[in-house]
Amino acid sequence: MKKTLFLALIIVLFIPGFVSALTCSLKAACGAGETDIMHLSAATNAHAEIATQSNYGQKVCCSHTTPIGTSCAGNHVEIVNLSAATNAHAEDAALANYATKVCISGVSGGVALRNAAACNAGEVCVVSLSSTTNAHLADCTAGNAYPNKACVNVSAPSLQNITVTPANYDLSNRPSPDNVVVEFTIVNPSGSTYTPLNAIVEVSLPTLGNHTANEPGIAENSNKASSVTFNNSSSLGSGDIGANPITLELYHAPAIPANLIATYTVPFTVSDSSATPSLTGIAAVPATQDKQAAVPQEIKFRINNPAGSGYATLNARVGVTFPVVGSQSTVVIPVAMGNVSGEQTITFNDIAAIAALSTGFHTVSLDLIDNDTGGSIGLFSVQVRVIDSGGPGSGTGIVIKSVDIPAPVMKDDGFDMTIVSKNWESGQETGTIRVNIEDQSGSPVGIAEKTDPNFTMNADGGEHVSVLNYTAAEISGFEDGIYTARIRLEDSGGALADEKTVSFAVILYRTASIPETNPLGILMVLAGVLIVVGIAKKRN
Repeated sequence: MKKTLFLALIIVLFIPGFVSALTCSLKAACGAGETDIMHLSAATNAHAEIATQSNYGQKVCCSHTTPIGTSCAGNHVEIVNLSAATNAHAEDAALANYATKVCISGVSGGVALRNAAACNAGEVCVVSLSSTTNAHLADCTAGNAYPNKACVNVSAPSLQNITVTPANYDLSNRPSPDNVVVEFTIVNPSGSTYTPLNAIVEVSLPTLGNHTANEPGIAENSNKASSVTFNNSSSLGSGDIGANPITLELYHAPAIPANLIATYTVPFTVSDSSATPSLTGIAAVPATQDKQAAVPQEIKFRINNPAGSGYATLNARVGVTFPVVGSQSTVVIPVAMGNVSGEQTITFNDIAAIAALSTGFHTVSLDLIDNDTGGSIGLFSVQVRVIDSGGPGSGTGIVIKSVDIPAPVMKDDGFDMTIVSKNWESGQETGTIRVNIEDQSGSPVGIAEKTDPNFTMNADGGEHVSVLNYTAAEISGFEDGIYTARIRLEDSGGALADEKTVSFAVILYRTASIPETNPLGILMVLAGVLIVVGIAKKRN
């Protein structure tokens, strides 16, 4: 017997188009299971306010066998429009004089302002109005009600399963074919007054106009899948970047716009993946850390969210990793599309860890993260140079005596850098030569640091020659111009005993480019070389 009853319940609950009842009444307080829809100043001749206000004691309370609310998004029915959030007059929801809407959400259906003694069968009166606009309000009971009644039919036809493909239209990666397709199901539920439903669905996409789908003869208690296609979507452009919500309107044919049943809005975004949020103005302060006077390390940057990035508002957080010291993250930074945020700063305060860093260049990594999804948008970096101005071995007589670099350096040939070190006094015999090359702005050029790990000073007055080779392949990416070699001598205790910078010129050399039969051409090339060499020598 219990099994039979259980099966019967399942059958009833899953009958297609099973209709749930809506009831509404005016009372001092809404009871359990009821939703506060709006407030009136009295039972009749009243002003109105939305449910979030608290000035009036009479509440319009509605209940439904499924949960309902007051949102005007998603599945909802617009009851009336109000002239303000409180102390308001009202009008027919189909008009557009007042911007404040009163809605019942969680149900699909329609509303009609009927000038009649009562609403039609299957409809529920929510409130009554003294006229179609600029109206006072009353409840729907006899003796109080005004002639114009806001009649809701939650058994009205509706659109369901609305999808847009693609929901995010990327101008840099257009779909093939170049279409925007809106699909939906027209539902004509049991109890509908439209039997059969001769439906027109008008779909509007900004800049691309309207398309319609005509679906005649949808029987009561049945569904009809349909769609419209915008096949001239190639006209979407940079002026459409951002949110472009698509509107769907369900009409009872043939009258448009008189027989509007329901309106729906679904999101649609136009973006441009070639425009990507990024970090700009990245700087390390200080750019050079001295192990003997380590200070908090600051990393400064800006967040750039260009128009077309697809992030209408970029809720960004930047994860920054400083070697040895660890990771830190900014707070969430909202950035409006098309704007650059103010300067942001992340500070590493672990002085001991900073002082423990090895000398040389260290890369600080920055990861721009979309705070909504947690996904990485882009990786960025900045370098911090660490030196040691003192410590064990400092002040000894070991120095870099000379540095020899060909003048000029020919990119096609590569070059050898010859470094001579001399020990003027005893007390230090071993160390390391470290060489980094920088461009004119002081930025590393992408060649890994070169070292001579076999540096040895055998006696007072002794010399050591370090020869470091830079191949043509290594310097092939150099632009013609002036570069700086930063040569550092570290003693065995890790202290910076000496540092020297040498500027040198790099030019492109190809024998085929010299016009052998034209003496003037040869003189011009030689003159150019001498000028570059002269600049380099002057900088040395």
